[in-house]
Amino acid sequence: MLKYVAIAALLCFGCEQEKVQTRPPLELQETQDPKPEVVTTPTTDEPTGKCTFKPQTVHLEAVPTALLVMMDRSNSMKVLTTGNGSTRWQVVSSAMQSFLKDERSQTLRVGLSFFPVELKGDPPKSCAKDADCGLYGPCYSFSGGGICLVAAGMKPYASCDFNDYVAPVILPAKVADQPTKVINTFSTEEQWGNTPTGPALAGALAYLEAYAAANPNTKTALLFATDGEPTECAPQDKNGLAAIAKAGFDKGLRTFVIGLGVGSAVMNSIALAGSGDKQLAFLIEAKAADAADQFLEALKDVRAAARSCEFNIKSEGELDVSKLSLSIEMNGSKDAVPYVQVETACDASKPGWYYAAAKDGSPLAVLCPSSCAVLQQGEESILTIGDVCLSE
Repeated sequence: MLKYVAIAALLCFGCEQEKVQTRPPLELQETQDPKPEVVTTPTTDEPTGKCTFKPQTVHLEAVPTALLVMMDRSNSMKVLTTGNGSTRWQVVSSAMQSFLKDERSQTLRVGLSFFPVELKGDPPKSCAKDADCGLYGPCYSFSGGGICLVAAGMKPYASCDFNDYVAPVILPAKVADQPTKVINTFSTEEQWGNTPTGPALAGALAYLEAYAAANPNTKTALLFATDGEPTECAPQDKNGLAAIAKAGFDKGLRTFVIGLGVGSAVMNSIALAGSGDKQLAFLIEAKAADAADQFLEALKDVRAAARSCEFNIKSEGELDVSKLSLSIEMNGSKDAVPYVQVETACDASKPGWYYAAAKDGSPLAVLCPSSCAVLQQGEESILTIGDVCLSE
């Protein structure tokens, strides 16, 4: 990101960068329902396996996941990588294109936001102390006065108000319903400005909080992707940024981080705080020849880790959930997931699932944390259902 090495060299209040796109009005409600992953029992009327009665068809429909991508579009994204001559923006665009064309992404709901966002008006300029700048500081003093950091840069100025980062450029929707919309957006976005990490992170989580409230049967997650340390807008320190991510996690909003050519300290602080100390940031060497491939693999890992561990139960007739036999298949092995009745009966070291009710009252099968972790280890992990039987 652009470094403010000499404040005097940046006193360019009249300078202009190319204008950026404005954001659409905030929308939250889903317009279409996805066709979720479905796990089902055999549909034959003949007894199978351990069944001594007529088998019942049961479907487990994975609660859909909405992934909001907050993507860095700052000036440093124009930097050429030494690996294959592509810019960082081209690396990210290539990886996103492959990810969105992947068959496993088609039922994922993806939304897209970019940062920085242009400030409407001017930031505070003259200052005697940091407090005079508010979010647009710190104050840099020099002979004859002082200037706030953001005001020392070129126009358009980046907003430091998280409210300006709330509305996505593209609302979350099933990838299969908008196959080229997200991809095409990358070809039209301009790269400009510095890195206001704090307000971008806070704004994205504020949107997801409202989205989750409007769509209670959808799991939500944020993917924050950047190629540099925060360079403007408060907070810039790792503790302050981690506090934003933790506040989101405490509300049920997970944050994943992909860093391209950026150090680990700040990125890992955000990622750990946004995942309950379970997930480090995915860090990619920007100069690597396979940077796009690494970014794509990171996207796939996020997709797997963001998988829902809640499943809507659909059955033909009345079902005794205690008779529902679940297993997780992975790497050629199949491990039983026993029914433990209630969430409080989950053991941190043992597999299990319990029955719960969704916010709309519909029945759910929910994996205990240990089984959920196994399912989210990779996309080769598959939840299966054994025989479910009803008496004649």
